[in-house]
Amino acid sequence: MELFIIFIFVPIFIFFIIPRQSSSDTGFKSYPIVGSIPGLVKNRHRFLDWTVETLSRCPTQTAVFRRPGKQQFVMTANPANVEYMLKTKFDNFPKGERFIEILEDFLGRGIFNSEGEMWWKQRKTARHEFSTKSLRDFVMTNVTLEINTRLVPVLAAAAATGKLLNLDDVLERFTFDNICKLAFNVDSACLGDDKAAGVEFMRAFDTASKIISQRFQSAFSYTWKIKKKLNIGSERLLRESIVTVHKFADDIVRHKIDQSNNNNNKNDDLLSRFISTEELNSPEKLRDNVIGFILAGRDTTSSALSWFFWLLSKHPHVENKIRQELNSIRARTGEAYGFEDLKLMNYLHAAITESLRLYPPIPLDTMSCLEDSVLPDGTFVGKAWGISYNAYAMGRMESIWGKDCDRFDPERWIDETNGGFRGESPYKFPVFHAGPRMCLGKEMAYIQMKSIVSAVLDRFVVEVPGKNERPEILLSVTIRIKGGLFVRISSSITLLFSSVFTVWNAFMEAKPKRRIVTENGDTGEDLVLATLIGNGDDVGPLVRHAFEMGRPEPLVHQLKNVARKKEAEIEDLCKTHYEEFIVAVDELRGVLVDAEELKSDLATDNFRLQEVGSALLVKLEELLESYAVKKNVTEAIKMSKICVQALELCVKCNSYVSEGQFYHALKTMDLIERNYLKIIPLKVLKLAIERRIPVIKSHIEKKVCSQFTEWLAHIRSSSKSIGQTAIGLIASARQREEEMLERQRKAEEQNTGGLGELAYTLDVEDSEQDSVLKFDLTPLYRAYHIHTILGVPERFRDYYYSNRQLQLDSDLEISYGQPFVESYQTFLAQIAGYFIVEDRVIRTAGDFLLADQVETMWETAIAKIVLVLENQFARMDSPTHLLLVKDYVTLLGATLRQYGYEVGPVLDALDKSRDKYHELLLEECRKQIVTAISEDSYQQMVIRKEADYENNVLSFNLQTSEIMPAFTYIAPFSSMVPDVCRIIRSYIKGSVDYLSYGVNTNFFSVLRKYLDKILIDVLNEVILETINNNSIGVAQAMQIAANISFLEKACDYFLRHAAQLCGIPSRSVEKPQASLAAKVVLKTSRDEAYHALLNVVNTKLDEFMKLPENINWITEEMPQGPHEYMNEVVIYLETVMSTAQQILPTDALYKVGVGAIEHISNSIVSTFLSDSIKRFNANAVSAINHDLRVIENFADERYHSTGLDEVYKEGSFRSYLVEVRQLINLLSSSQPENFMNPVIRERNYNTLDYKKVATICDKFKDSPDGIFGSLANRNTKLTAKKKSMDMLKKRLKEFN
Repeated sequence: MELFIIFIFVPIFIFFIIPRQSSSDTGFKSYPIVGSIPGLVKNRHRFLDWTVETLSRCPTQTAVFRRPGKQQFVMTANPANVEYMLKTKFDNFPKGERFIEILEDFLGRGIFNSEGEMWWKQRKTARHEFSTKSLRDFVMTNVTLEINTRLVPVLAAAAATGKLLNLDDVLERFTFDNICKLAFNVDSACLGDDKAAGVEFMRAFDTASKIISQRFQSAFSYTWKIKKKLNIGSERLLRESIVTVHKFADDIVRHKIDQSNNNNNKNDDLLSRFISTEELNSPEKLRDNVIGFILAGRDTTSSALSWFFWLLSKHPHVENKIRQELNSIRARTGEAYGFEDLKLMNYLHAAITESLRLYPPIPLDTMSCLEDSVLPDGTFVGKAWGISYNAYAMGRMESIWGKDCDRFDPERWIDETNGGFRGESPYKFPVFHAGPRMCLGKEMAYIQMKSIVSAVLDRFVVEVPGKNERPEILLSVTIRIKGGLFVRISSSITLLFSSVFTVWNAFMEAKPKRRIVTENGDTGEDLVLATLIGNGDDVGPLVRHAFEMGRPEPLVHQLKNVARKKEAEIEDLCKTHYEEFIVAVDELRGVLVDAEELKSDLATDNFRLQEVGSALLVKLEELLESYAVKKNVTEAIKMSKICVQALELCVKCNSYVSEGQFYHALKTMDLIERNYLKIIPLKVLKLAIERRIPVIKSHIEKKVCSQFTEWLAHIRSSSKSIGQTAIGLIASARQREEEMLERQRKAEEQNTGGLGELAYTLDVEDSEQDSVLKFDLTPLYRAYHIHTILGVPERFRDYYYSNRQLQLDSDLEISYGQPFVESYQTFLAQIAGYFIVEDRVIRTAGDFLLADQVETMWETAIAKIVLVLENQFARMDSPTHLLLVKDYVTLLGATLRQYGYEVGPVLDALDKSRDKYHELLLEECRKQIVTAISEDSYQQMVIRKEADYENNVLSFNLQTSEIMPAFTYIAPFSSMVPDVCRIIRSYIKGSVDYLSYGVNTNFFSVLRKYLDKILIDVLNEVILETINNNSIGVAQAMQIAANISFLEKACDYFLRHAAQLCGIPSRSVEKPQASLAAKVVLKTSRDEAYHALLNVVNTKLDEFMKLPENINWITEEMPQGPHEYMNEVVIYLETVMSTAQQILPTDALYKVGVGAIEHISNSIVSTFLSDSIKRFNANAVSAINHDLRVIENFADERYHSTGLDEVYKEGSFRSYLVEVRQLINLLSSSQPENFMNPVIRERNYNTLDYKKVATICDKFKDSPDGIFGSLANRNTKLTAKKKSMDMLKKRLKEFN
């Protein structure tokens, strides 16, 4: 216990008693922990003067008062700062909760202790009462009446008795009566009546004001709050005083409310205005404002006047100037001072203002700071800080008022040009506050003070005993004189001399020989002089007057008469008491005789006592000697016991040291030092023990440090296994969680497939890590405890911290002798174990290790880990390696997060490397996809077992029917589709593995982006490359198109699978707008595959048809049927359509059929139009008509046999042969000129183009155009068909 007390009080002595001063001796001295509170406690009795000394030393007249905690207090005497607080940033500096809370018990929430809207409404109501007319009425009625009927009689009575008068008390009563009359229209009658109700109220009011002020000066706010809670001490007295104050105020309020209800006439006093305001007329609010206005109207004015009269008594030259000013005004008016007369009293106004500068009634005004702010002088004021401006100190600042700032000099307020009053900025002279809270009663206060001072100085002389010493300041809510201001009142000498001069002149103007004989025979002149001398008055003015009149002889004569009269009085007095004096002398002589006799008796008795006492003294000396011997023997025995006990403890201590029980050895030494070392009488033994104790302590410290160093090495070597165990626990928990999620996914899949609900549970194995991770910290506790006993705990803490930092630096160095992928687990486990140990130390070793120290080490470690990971990830070229490291790092993060360490930067490093990982994974999957597509046989996949069907079809939702097919089953896709699906699925799994347990818990959007990337940038590109390869055939193109359709369908599976792995409900991704962008891209690629397929088919058709070569365009023989090539075309188309019907979906089958038929139609029309056909005849048209009928029959048959007629009600295959059919019909028609008939043309030839028809018709010739043919057939009659054709040609030429 003693050691504990020492360790507690030594730091207190160091930190609290020895201040930590800054480099400059300015501002409030601040101490660690307690701040500036010691200075406040030390200077509380002289608080204001202490603040003046402090602020005057500060360059900016602003100082910060440090308090425990973050909320400090700023005090300033700088005018710029005052203007900033009261005007510029008024809204940022309200009174604050602390100010309001302290005053609330006393002032409630009245105008002087409120803020915001309530304050503004109360101020607006009060402003009306303080108008100019109200002030004039106040002066002319109340003040003048109160002065003449109450104040002057009290002072006159004091002048008559000559007794000391407490002027401070008189002024308080007077101002109290005045404010009650003005504000409430109530006559309290306190002045002159000690039994008035207001007197008890005033005493309680003064007590409450004093205790409230003590709250402000309290070093810790909780002290007064505790006393208030317990209702003890000053707070109990405050509560009792407030009850009295509230009772008086409530009586006033009740009386005014009753008066207001019973009287229709409107009163003009302030309280009546508040009663008439609905928002302010509750009894509580009215009571609070009554108390507030009493405080403002009584305490401030009386305090200012008390200090003024003391200063006036100390500076008579100022008093003379005021009297001269009053006399000059009196000479002009000749009557009582009125309102306008008071305005002419410039010098009196200046003197009162100067007094207010030095002794402002409210010396400090405190506010609170709403938001962080910087004052104009650069001082920072934090949010919720307290701040005050010190008006008392501002009046004493040399930087504001010059070097004579401490001197009472009213002339500083007088304008030298016109002698009028010269005011100053309210921010330089903030006695009446400034800004929006400027005092409303300023002018009223000046008029009241000037009225009182002029009335007093007109009639009386106020003398203050001991005026050269400043009265002690009593800091209440206002600044007051402790004990009051006691003065001696006498009648004004001017008035007295005026009456004396009148009498004296009357006597001097009479005849010199005339005498006014009184009862005792004195003349009138003698009577005047005797009166003056008897009163102790100065006769100097009479002497000066006599010499000024040129008649000093009568005065000298009268003075001699007075002197003779006084000598006679003395002589008569001596004669009267002579006999009594003689009797007293005789009695004194008798007393002297009796004294001599008593002295002789005492001498005799003394001789006898000496005879008897000699023998007694001898015996007494012997007895004292015996006592001394006994004491010495006892002391020797006691000392011997002390030495023996000390030696026994030394032996025990040596035994403990040899046995290694250092704690017991230290406790034994501590016992020796505390209880024996100072009282050991044998100096040799004491010196030996004193020398050995430090040696033993040093030995113990070395041994303990040596053992502790071994423990440090052991705990470092154990850190790896500790970290591996902790990470293993997290890995097991993660594995159980993943298994549970997998069971949940399977259950959802089965439920989705209509297999009903599947219930599942998760068995969680609770394991307390502290019980699993067992490592012994006892050596640390023991070493720390021993160093604490040795008095050097700080040194041991520094030793531990520095050694652990060295170990951490060593652990953070990675080995370049082996690849990081082989050493990362050891590296990370070592760090995890290190910080698990530090967490256990900080939790169990008390204040041995600070949280900031561990935080610093962790910041160092995490920065190094991030750097290592970034470097190693940049070098890795395998996604598997990167994933392994990532998984272990997330396990490390999860492990240390539960110990309170911030692992965000490590996870951020993993997040930064996700693009690198996916690039590697993407490249790996690209190779696999290229291999799968290049090795594909482009043949439909044959599935013989149900298990194969589940693995290759159902696993990826590729089934075309919900019914299980019969086996052997031929799938509509090739083996490339399930192979690619497996690759994509593994890619999704790898991506989820990397993104999970990272920074972002919801990483589905990121995974979706990467999924689109592999489908678009890899799979789609490889497919397009295959499609664009000119070497593919029809079967390959057809199979690729079919495969793309199923891959497009598989995109929905990929998205659902990704959502399941991310823990996203499947229904949220089944919406159409939630599908992958790759689905649209694959659809485009599928169209590209269809296009490639059609190109191959059309190319093959062109090879079969070769119309210019296979048709005889000018044959003279009538054809009997279709050409041979048409059989090959039909067989080829039959093969293509049959294969497409098995592989391709219906829409693709339709596109292939339409494309081939349309290509045949276009080929025939193009052949007619080609330059290779110069001419053709009707036989050629007839042959092509046979071929076209074969194709039309094939188109109709295939359109119906494939079931396309049920899907596509319009747009049969035959419809795509309509152009060539209309062309053949036109060429075969007997009346081809009907083409030009709009009706016929719209009905039969609507697809034919004029220009094409004209070109083809030009080539149509039924007979040769040679010269011999013309001559031979010149006279031959043209057939009707030829004429119609010629007419068509002619009209087409005209039309074109």
